[in-house]
Amino acid sequence: MPITLVAQRGIHKPGGQDYAISITIANPTIYGADSVHLLDDGTWMIQYCEHHHNTGRKPGSPRYNQALINCLEDGVPVGVFYKTGNEYQCLGLAFLESYNNVAGIFTLHGPVHKLDSGALSPISAKEIEDALENATKLRADVLFNSKTLDLDYLGSSHEGERDFTSLKRDLKNAHGETFKADLIEAYNGQCAISGYDALPALGATYLSSYLGTASNRPSAGILLRTDLSALYQQSLISIRPDTYEVMVGGALRNTAYNHFDRRRISLPSNEQFWPSKARLEAHHSSFMQLNC
Repeated sequence: MPITLVAQRGIHKPGGQDYAISITIANPTIYGADSVHLLDDGTWMIQYCEHHHNTGRKPGSPRYNQALINCLEDGVPVGVFYKTGNEYQCLGLAFLESYNNVAGIFTLHGPVHKLDSGALSPISAKEIEDALENATKLRADVLFNSKTLDLDYLGSSHEGERDFTSLKRDLKNAHGETFKADLIEAYNGQCAISGYDALPALGATYLSSYLGTASNRPSAGILLRTDLSALYQQSLISIRPDTYEVMVGGALRNTAYNHFDRRRISLPSNEQFWPSKARLEAHHSSFMQLNC
């Protein structure tokens, strides 16, 4: 029995199913069909607008957007198609990485490959395995699961399980602290936009969604004052990838933040730590869709 893989409306959710199986970039005016943003780890990102009616002005049926949100929450990949004329180009499978409900934009990351372990991941399997296998050395009752690329708790006590949960949280935080320390060193302990140097007020900010351990390289982030970091993550400010100038969105035009508009950020003295232009472009695309 033939299976329909794409839908003209953009998000394809078969009847009776909870998940979308594909998205189609067919109308750049409505769906924000940007070019695929190639990242420095060999993967790509796409910013995709939520479903709208044909005018592009009114929100579309919530069931289609919810189907993509379900994919995001449950880790179900979707097919990505690009319509050119009467033909469809398949870009492959991608995971939903995030959903900005303010901008109405989904971030997709692909291509998804099936690893030897049977797991699906757009991130290097070796990067995941190295990080998780190192964690198993800390406790005898923790096992690295090669099928799920995660850590499993083998103990039986509730107290041990609570400790295991704390271990996973601490490992994540430890990666974050190392990332922040690297950015503090790269930017000489100063916010790249404001120049503020009070370390408790500075935060490590990912240029685009966190996409695995490759995102912990200094070039994948930037050191910002925490309020500016929050605005960046909401796509209320952005950084032009060609000039490294700050762009302030319309919602902040009549605020004190407007004086940062067109200000060039401070760059690390070591050029290899400069912000990745590919990741800046992925974020800037989302910003422009929100502020066009």
